[in-house]
Amino acid sequence: MKIAYHLYQLHFKRRYGDFSSKVPRKGALLQITFHDGLIGYCDCHPWVELGDESLENQLHLLSQNARTPLLERSLHFANLDANARKERHSLFKGMTIPLCHQLISLSDNLPELSSQGLTHFKLKVGSFPDVEISTMQLWVQNISGLHFRLDFNEKLSRKIFHEYWEKIPYEVRECIDLVEDPYPYDSDAWTQDQLALQVSFAADRKCLLALQSPDSAHYCVYKPAVESSPKSFEHTTKLIITSYLDHPFGQMCAAYEAARLSNLYPQQVSLCGLLTHKCFQEDPFISSIHSRGGQLMPQEGTGFGFNTLLKDIPWKKLV
Repeated sequence: MKIAYHLYQLHFKRRYGDFSSKVPRKGALLQITFHDGLIGYCDCHPWVELGDESLENQLHLLSQNARTPLLERSLHFANLDANARKERHSLFKGMTIPLCHQLISLSDNLPELSSQGLTHFKLKVGSFPDVEISTMQLWVQNISGLHFRLDFNEKLSRKIFHEYWEKIPYEVRECIDLVEDPYPYDSDAWTQDQLALQVSFAADRKCLLALQSPDSAHYCVYKPAVESSPKSFEHTTKLIITSYLDHPFGQMCAAYEAARLSNLYPQQVSLCGLLTHKCFQEDPFISSIHSRGGQLMPQEGTGFGFNTLLKDIPWKKLV
């Protein structure tokens, strides 16, 4: 197997929770030539903050034929891409990408986004309770039909989360679709709080554990970039498939998984989190992604797409 890479940077438009717009996100596109001569592409975009190995370590391990969860999934998508390019067809042929929520910041122009047909908005919260709650209240008072998905990233204790929840006015609570990772996962505590607070919880960091205790979380967040696909999904837990806030190529890989799982489990797949291109400043790849309201459009081309842009990249040899 031969491997070439191309380093890139992404720049957030705004601050999303604890993710600063001043710090660029670094990743690498990979060109994989498999033993049978087929060529496929993938993304490697680690989040060290979430426990991933650094980009430098990822590339070193890859050069040594070692693997991480991120690399395993990257090579999986490269293999899918290579075979589809060989057959000259798009991986999205006959598939429909599920509708999505939009990740926003407190400084976003929500009236404008709402006018585009978006209805569900995800906020990373917990750091500035008073500002977050007052901003949501202002939005609710001025825009009808809003639905919020609040992501606390497990940053609060159960006690502090309860205090936060008590501060939220009733009119805002009525617009909260779900609460993601309100505090570190605890099956019994989450089960009790969903009932007591009359709100749905979503498990991200402990998604697999929550699937074993479906009463503890009404939703589970699945990130195809670092997790293998659920092999069966026969209970009532709803699945939210999201990108890894990574390169548009990785975004399309997640979109493919969302479309595939939606075909398999149409009643279980909820609104997904795939519109992450809107969070970053423009570049040629991001500019090539299109969406209408909450609907992400498939990328044109073979495999996962981006044919012309990939052809123009100055690849560097890794192995």
